[in-house]
This record gives sequence, structure tokens and C-alpha cells, in this order.
Amino acid sequence: LLYRKWTAYSYSNDGNNSSSRNSIPSIIHPNLKLEDYIICGAPYGGPIALIALPSTIPTSPTASPSKTVHRLLISSAAGKHLADVPFLPGLRNTVAGLGWTDQEHLIIVLSDGAVSMFDIFGKSVAQFYLLDPQSNSNITISECNFWGNGVAILTTDMTIFVAEGLSSPDISSSRPHIYSLRPGLWTGRSSTAMGIIPPTITKTGNLEVLVGTSDCSILVIEEDGRIEDQETQHSIGSPIIKISVSQSGKFIACYRRDGILSIMDSSFKNLLLDFDTKSLSR
Repeated sequence: LLYRKWTAYSYSNDGNNSSSRNSIPSIIHPNLKLEDYIICGAPYGGPIALIALPSTIPTSPTASPSKTVHRLLISSAAGKHLADVPFLPGLRNTVAGLGWTDQEHLIIVLSDGAVSMFDIFGKSVAQFYLLDPQSNSNITISECNFWGNGVAILTTDMTIFVAEGLSSPDISSSRPHIYSLRPGLWTGRSSTAMGIIPPTITKTGNLEVLVGTSDCSILVIEEDGRIEDQETQHSIGSPIIKISVSQSGKFIACYRRDGILSIMDSSFKNLLLDFDTKSLSR
């Protein structure tokens, strides 16, 4: 994917062709508190999406929770306004994650498994469900991970659901490929974090899902359902609560519950760094 950066220019029709910075509305203003928003920037200097956190959305005492309006704001990387879209996430729903596809379509995943996609101007591109909308269970999404062509979610019953093909030019008229993976975990050995290695950088060309476990290990789950337990207990002394994979796929960063950041290579055999952040775990 080539580097691409969106730039907004203004033009003043006053005869001297000088630019006027104030002629383009800006999404950045003194009253905007970024800590009140979920924020996601597209790769390579692309657009930025913001959604207000539920606790900051003003509602009237008589308003129905199912009618609470969230606002999606999209700007260029320079902060220039591109879109302001209202949407109804539904009863007791929250935003589980935001991500961008290679086509610069925004993916919004809600806690009930509903997925909405928008282009950079706020036009709806696609909608589908990762979880069964007819189910009456209390299963929700605990973590989301995105890559340029899809999204993987980890649910509270420790099941992984994957949607691929989201960067397809025909996504508005075709359904993405959706499948599920079972890590084989249970209450005594639960999941604590999830990460992904995109198909574009794996040796097999298939998605690999990394799942941290409560006994300080990491499971590597492949698209065909194969599971490899890396047995990292000898190098990881506390459960992992956040996993991040380098863009090359060669290094894995693991933030632990004890506040230590551990970095290892993708073979999980060589611990390269332990850094004590002296921070409280989330």
C-alpha cells in the first residue's frame, strides 16, 4: 500500500488567489475534549474518526436508551471536517472497536456484534453481524483487532469471530467471509488478551490469532482451527492484557498485568526486552 496523506486546501475568491484557513470548517476547536472520544486514525496519514464515549453523550431524563444518538465525526489528518454522522447503536450497546480498511472505509463494531462501515464522507457502505442478532444470550465482545482486509473479535464466552474481505470494492453488495475459531479455553484457563498477525505477513498466507491466557501463555490459532500453545510461562511472569504485533510480524509486544512490557520475536522463544512501565494495569 503506497503512502497516502489527505490534505485539505482552501481557496479564497477575492481576486488575489490567497488561501483562507478559516474558510474550511475544522473539527478541532477549543471545546473538543479528546479524552471524551474513541479515536481511530487510518494508516499512512489518512483520515481520523471520533465517536463520543457513552458517558459523555447528553440525554434527557425521559429519553429511551435505544434512542440515544451517537455522533461519528470524521476529519482529515490536518483536522479539517469531512463528516458528521448520527447513528443509533441500539439498547445498551457500546462501541467495541474502530478500524480502517485498505480502501479507507471505517469499520465500527458494536458490543452486540453489529458492524457498520462508512466511507470518509460518512456515507454508509455496508452493514452486517458477527454475532447472531436473534440470540438472547448475554454474550458480548471483549476485544477487537483490525487489519486492512478484516476484523477479528473475542467474545466473553472465549470464542473468536472473524470477518474477511472488507477491503473488497464490492463490499456494499457482497457479504464478507465470516467464520469462528475456538481457542479451547474454559473458566479455569481464560483469555486475557488478543492480537492478530494479518495474512499478508504470515508464512502460510492465512490469518493467525494470538490469545493470551490467564496462566501466562500465548496460543496461536490458525484459520484452519489448529492451535499451538507457546508455553511462555518461563518468560512471561504475569498474564498478558494487551498484545501488539509489529508491522513486519517479526516482533510481539505484550503488556502484562504487573505493568511490565515484554517484547519477543515471533517464534516466542527469544525474550528481547522486559521494561517496567511502573504503571497500574488496566
